[in-house]
Order: sequence, then C-alpha cells, then structure tokens
Amino acid sequence: MINKNHLLYTLSVLEGNLNSIDNKKISNDIINNKDKRRSTTVTESSYEDNNFPLSTDLKIIMDTMSNDFEKFTGTHTLYEAEYWGHIQEKNMSTNYHNHGSKGISGVYYCQIPENSAKIVFMWKEDQDNIPHRYSITPQEGTYILFPSYLYHCVPINEVETARISISFNFNIRLVCASRPLPTRCG
Repeated sequence: MINKNHLLYTLSVLEGNLNSIDNKKISNDIINNKDKRRSTTVTESSYEDNNFPLSTDLKIIMDTMSNDFEKFTGTHTLYEAEYWGHIQEKNMSTNYHNHGSKGISGVYYCQIPENSAKIVFMWKEDQDNIPHRYSITPQEGTYILFPSYLYHCVPINEVETARISISFNFNIRLVCASRPLPTRCG
C-alpha cells in the first residue's frame, strides 16, 4: 500500500511497502545469480545489475506495485515489467541515469543495511538551469515508483554489507483501455 507521495516539482515519486515478502530469500536469489551480470565492464552502471528468475515473491512485488499505482492514479495501470537485481557492494555507486521515456520505473529494497546510500532524484524546472535534487532513504521492504525519464543515482555505498534491490521498468496504460469503461473514465 502506498503510504507517501513525494511531490517533486510537478511530478510524483511514490513510496510504498510490502510486509509479506521473504527479503532474505529474494536477496539470495539475486546473489546466487550474480554471475548473470547485465554488463561485464566494471565502469558501466549495469555492472552491478544481474538477471535472476521470476519467483512467487517477485510476482507479488510487481502485482502490488501495479495495483497500488492503479489505486493511486485511478486512471492508469502498470504491466509487462522488465526487472533486474542490483547488488551494490562497499564503495560502489550508480551514476545519474534515467530509464528512457517508456513509462514508470521502480525499485524494491530487499537488503538495506543501516546507513546505506540513499536514492537521489534530479530534475530541472523550465528555464531554471539549476538541477534540483531530492533523496529518499531506502528501507527494507519498501518500493519506489517514478517516471522513467526522471534522472536518479545512488551515491557510494560506504557500509560493509551489500545493498540489494530490484529495479523495474513498467509499461503504462489507461485503465479504460484494458477494461469496460468505469465511471471515473467516463
């Protein structure tokens, strides 16, 4: 269930949590597939990313994110998620990047040691050329949804234990396009 709406300029970054997920098991799934890296080049941000199999818990995470997004917007739903594990070991960071203009991106936090790095969002407003930043402190069992075009980074992880998360890219569509016309869309 979404419990915070972080309003940045004229866009929302949504934060929610799931209590029923076995975070240790899903973290182990990601760690056990660490050799399936999306890049073998250490300097690329996708070096920290790896593919891992779909599990019951992962399906619950994606379904919850989609259902909560639809409840929040009342007009749109998320579908066909692309996902990957993200292992950020000590002294690793992720440079500013975005996920294109495809739809909605997200992150779910599986293993977040105390004092782990925050996620930092950056955007520019109209004629203002000064970048604005907003950070969110991750917590185990929480997720964040944001527009795919929104730039974000993760500063250096200074703690000994790995920070493990799952990243998502969702397609988005009007609820009206997938169902009979509800009253709110009429």
